[in-house]
Amino acid sequence: MHKFQYPPQLPPLNTILIDGVPVAARSGAQIDVLDSAISQVNGSLPRAPVHLTKIMQCAGHTMNGAWRKLDPTARAHILHEIARRIRKRAALSTQIETIDVGKPLSQAERDVGRAARLL
Repeated sequence: MHKFQYPPQLPPLNTILIDGVPVAARSGAQIDVLDSAISQVNGSLPRAPVHLTKIMQCAGHTMNGAWRKLDPTARAHILHEIARRIRKRAALSTQIETIDVGKPLSQAERDVGRAARLL
């Protein structure tokens, strides 16, 4: 049996990262992050749909540029590091996923573990 403890309330985020650069949402609008079980606001994120084109362009440039130029060993190292960081924060990620979408903790644990294994 798991002992579930709510993470501390998330502070509002005022920016999103696009191409490694913090960018404020143009509208300044925020989206509440709700605990799906009790409809409690746990934090907020910038609402930035107007940046979607820029985000997609940056992803395309990365995939067709820097990422493509890396040798497979370097790519593997990066992906393994991401997996290591996912595992390091697995408990918190599991709790946040459970609160955010309301899935059972055991299912969220499997999903977080699966994400790390896929990398």
